[in-house]
Amino acid sequence: MKNNLNFTEGEMTIYCGENAMTTVESSLQHASAISASGRRGNILYVNTAFSTRKIMAASRANVAEKAHEYQSDIFFQNVPIGELANYISVIHQQIESQKIKYVVINSWEFANKSYSYKEQAIFALMTLLNQLDITLLIYSQSKATPAGKIQRGGLGKLAALATDIFSLDVEKEATPNAQIAIPPTPNLEMLDNSKINNLGYAREEDVMEIRAELVSEEGVSEGSKYLENS
Repeated sequence: MKNNLNFTEGEMTIYCGENAMTTVESSLQHASAISASGRRGNILYVNTAFSTRKIMAASRANVAEKAHEYQSDIFFQNVPIGELANYISVIHQQIESQKIKYVVINSWEFANKSYSYKEQAIFALMTLLNQLDITLLIYSQSKATPAGKIQRGGLGKLAALATDIFSLDVEKEATPNAQIAIPPTPNLEMLDNSKINNLGYAREEDVMEIRAELVSEEGVSEGSKYLENS
């Protein structure tokens, strides 16, 4: 994605793709590119749709082998499908404790299970953006629309609050033979119940296919048990 570093700091940018796998691949590449860019602050990657196994497999498929030390770390926060509105306090805690400056949300359509949950999540995320000086990068399957206007039946009020909305499909059509430059693997960490260090290989028996260091339940703060429904 050519525009992965072309966004306004401290604001919300939306990226629209044709399906869930397109958006998850692009969002992982995006987080990796920010980490490698030297920008200050860490990245929180919020997974709203995929199992831990699938999101880690996607991570392995969309980043190259580590070639140099990254400037920033990427932390993963799994949210049970449809429950983003209920996890805002957990995300708030992670932003403060991990010195997060960029929050990437990978699949907006699966983030909230009802209209009321979506409304709560929109306003809560904007509160985090304004209070904590973060940048929001949200991925969606909705059709791209001009930023600043409510999109009926799609992004809704989220579109009206965004500074920019990019179409991943337009970029793909414009450069059919172009190869996406994928940065090397960043320092990836799972939060709470599982902490990922040095992303490397898959393990069939475990919850995720990755080199992992399991953190005991006693070491997890209350309110951060995000893996229970992964």
